[in-house]
Amino acid sequence: MTILYRLCRSRVRCFIQTPVLLLLDNHESHLSIEAIDYAKNNGIVMLSFPPHCSYKLQPLDHTVYGPFKRYYNTALKDFMINNTAHRPDIYDIPGLVAKAYKSAMTIENITSGLKVTGIWPHNSYIFAEEEFLPSKDSAYKPSESSNPQLNNTIETCKNVLAIIFKPEDIRPFPVAPPRKLKDNNGHSKRNKLQAKCVLLDE
Repeated sequence: MTILYRLCRSRVRCFIQTPVLLLLDNHESHLSIEAIDYAKNNGIVMLSFPPHCSYKLQPLDHTVYGPFKRYYNTALKDFMINNTAHRPDIYDIPGLVAKAYKSAMTIENITSGLKVTGIWPHNSYIFAEEEFLPSKDSAYKPSESSNPQLNNTIETCKNVLAIIFKPEDIRPFPVAPPRKLKDNNGHSKRNKLQAKCVLLDE
């Protein structure tokens, strides 16, 4: 990850006197000690999106990755049409990704992602107030039951669920039929053994 920060510094030419803001998703791979120290010493201010919010705040999720997937699928279909005798393998993927990357990672797509998420130009009202409310499932509170019969049923259900069944108790393992011994000609070896045995009476 430090390589990315060095590349960022060489392209943007950031210094401690003129810092830049680097937006990151909330992934632990961005938080190595070396990367944090390098960013701190070279004027890179890292801002991480809150957890479980990247589908709203991540600009690339909105306007880049969707077209990238479509362009990649189109490149893959074209490859399969042009190379009917050759199935795509891991050595073909970089070429397909390069085609999709050029088409999807455009300046227009990236800047429109910043606009849609309200990052640049800054828009505090990009999300409605209702979008910050908790979902109905998490806001649901079960009411206390005044029915004693219902409470007894719940206790009985808890006792039933405490019994543990193994899968083989419900559905036993299948038993294979005895093998038929056959020679190279497809005849049963058992019949041959019986035919070769001669019973001698004394």
